[in-house]
Amino acid sequence: MYQKRVGFSLLALGFVVFFMSPLVQNTSFIQTADAAGKSVQQRQQRVAIRLEKKAARRAARERSLINRTVPISTTLPPASGTENHLDITQQVATSFFEVFNGYGTTVADVNTQSVHLRPMASTTAGETHAGLVRTGEWMTGDYQISTTITTNEQLRTGFAPNPWEVAWLPFGYNEDGTFKYLIFKPNGYGVELGESLGNNAQNFLWTSAVGALDFPIQTSYDVRVEVRGQVISVFVNGASVLTYLQNARDHLDTDGYVGFYSEDADVSFTKISITSL
Repeated sequence: MYQKRVGFSLLALGFVVFFMSPLVQNTSFIQTADAAGKSVQQRQQRVAIRLEKKAARRAARERSLINRTVPISTTLPPASGTENHLDITQQVATSFFEVFNGYGTTVADVNTQSVHLRPMASTTAGETHAGLVRTGEWMTGDYQISTTITTNEQLRTGFAPNPWEVAWLPFGYNEDGTFKYLIFKPNGYGVELGESLGNNAQNFLWTSAVGALDFPIQTSYDVRVEVRGQVISVFVNGASVLTYLQNARDHLDTDGYVGFYSEDADVSFTKISITSL
């Protein structure tokens, strides 16, 4: 009787093992697949981390200082009796920093107080390249920017250039890349005052009526921007083109660096001066 029970038990155990063996095999396969999947995922994560670190190092190199800081000159021009008092108290940018170059070239010179930007030319409608240089001086309160701006050439090929593909004058530039800006556009599109808020977001604050003002390329314009309290005043070749009172629509204030920006254009900024008022 005991031998029969033992035999029956062994038979039952064999039956269970036989029919459960596919389940055991499938479970092993699932565990192996999971392990392989985790291994692939870990490799992908390691590759992504390496690429991210490489990109960070490249970005750091691109943000390198273009020119070393030099002292502000203390020499003032001789009094002539007719000069504007602001002209003899001007300060110059003592250093320029390249933020990005649009796969092109940026040249900044503290001796001549000039910036030249030429990003790579765009060849498709959805492509764009831009260059940006900023000063090393953080401006607060009331101040004035004056510079001569020239859009030498619009670089887009194969498609008509857009009117905003010219020189831009950023100010109130922040470390996070947000800033206010002015554009002087050709083809009757005139003056635009706005804010660049990051992630391609823009806040349009003021635009001149179409046809009211025109700034053809390959022409130089003497631009002066005055920030006094909440009022931004803009002059071109001595004539007032904009007086803007900041209000609830503004997301940014005017404190920050002064910048020099190009979007799909070869541009020059010369005779740069920045004055605290």
